[in-house]
Amino acid sequence: MRWVFLLWALSLGSPAWAQSGAEVAVVKKGVQQILKADLPVMSPDQRRFKLESIDLNGDGKREHFVFFQNSYFCGSGGCTYLLLDPQGRLITRFTVADIPVIVLTSKTKGWRDLLLNHKGQTHKLRFDGKRYPGNPSTAPAYALGMNEEEDPDIRYLFSEVGAPLKLIAF
Repeated sequence: MRWVFLLWALSLGSPAWAQSGAEVAVVKKGVQQILKADLPVMSPDQRRFKLESIDLNGDGKREHFVFFQNSYFCGSGGCTYLLLDPQGRLITRFTVADIPVIVLTSKTKGWRDLLLNHKGQTHKLRFDGKRYPGNPSTAPAYALGMNEEEDPDIRYLFSEVGAPLKLIAF
């Protein structure tokens, strides 16, 4: 119940950020390159993703979270996300994770900390200078405090409260 209220309250101030056509094209190309070996066995329904973009490191350029929600990328432990740089190159492949991705205002090595959910427990992921941990279950458990819950700079990605994200084919 707490997650439902939290998502509703904070997503009101953080709508999905629209990407330009050029950003979407870069992400699609990056996803195709990263998944090149998988493409021949994937059905058209499995070749779709949702996209959210946010500047994680304060350089004025947005990184891209790619969320797959289908049988090829999801199992009993959760689903797969990709985090791509502004040029569409892989930063981190997150596995066994559930939505939403929560982007905190706190930073580690210049990058915003992330919260990802795994099997009902929230984990805090910190950037190590090159990437975030790929498996959230290996990161420390974490609970948002009341002050954080009310912080307007925290972003809830893939919460889709208000406006559903479109599926992008690749």
